[in-house]
Amino acid sequence: MTDVYLVLIKKNIGTIYRINEDLKAGRKKKACDKLRNLINEFPDDISLREKLGQIYL
Repeated sequence: MTDVYLVLIKKNIGTIYRINEDLKAGRKKKACDKLRNLINEFPDDISLREKLGQIYL
């Protein structure tokens, strides 16, 4: 793997961790905003869209 790819993975793991922390604290809007940003960055990742859909329901 390239260094750039590893940095992207590490950044996204951190963002997903913060999304989960926001949800635990009841900050749904903040979590949704972060998820939408990830979706814009990685539009082919269906799991991000599923997570966003779960929050909306």
